[in-house]
Amino acid sequence: AERPMAPPLRGQAAGLRYEAQLPARGLPPPWPVLLFLHGIGERGSADGQDLHRVRQHGPWKGPGAEQFLIVAPQCPSGSLWPSLVGELIELLRRIGEEFVVDAARLYVTGLSMGGFGAWALLSSRPDLFAAAVIICGAFSPAAPKDLKQSTLLARARQPVMEQEVRALRNLPVWLFHGGRDKIVDVQGSRSVYEALGGDSRGEALRLRIIEEGAHTVWGQVYRTPEVYTWLLSYR
Repeated sequence: AERPMAPPLRGQAAGLRYEAQLPARGLPPPWPVLLFLHGIGERGSADGQDLHRVRQHGPWKGPGAEQFLIVAPQCPSGSLWPSLVGELIELLRRIGEEFVVDAARLYVTGLSMGGFGAWALLSSRPDLFAAAVIICGAFSPAAPKDLKQSTLLARARQPVMEQEVRALRNLPVWLFHGGRDKIVDVQGSRSVYEALGGDSRGEALRLRIIEEGAHTVWGQVYRTPEVYTWLLSYR
């Protein structure tokens, strides 16, 4: 039988508004945490009236997602996730104070702009995370506040240098990308996969190109039970 889901919670930390979903009732803490970074279309105003957008896509109802405390901050309109790494790290610190969480089981997932953001966060603090699932993104380091969307998208077409990702060589990452993505070039996922060691990394580094998929493959990904079991296999 399915476990009943807890109602969503809302909060604010480090200038970011967020929605959180507790694990299914009956699952005892300490809980694993899944940080979800949304795409560019779900950004919102500072007053929080658009916060519901963070639930438009993502892992919320995924088969297995009910095992996690899901935390979804909202990127403010006019900003991009790679410019907000410091705020995201502070948000996670505050979540750790507010909830009984398992610090050894902190995971991040992001789609599109959120995929770039996940890489920026991982490259800044690889020690924080046990594993990541990144969908139709590309590698970006943490970036200044005036980062432009065009600059970010151009990174998907630039080769990733091994030295850029050396600190991430041991981090488990599962990459997904649509083979027909016309917004974020599929080379963005292929390039970082190769820079991280490619096939030599085995199960800990995976790349799945959904050949017929366009940009919006995330629904299919988040409906895949194996995504959640794979994440939880790392700590």
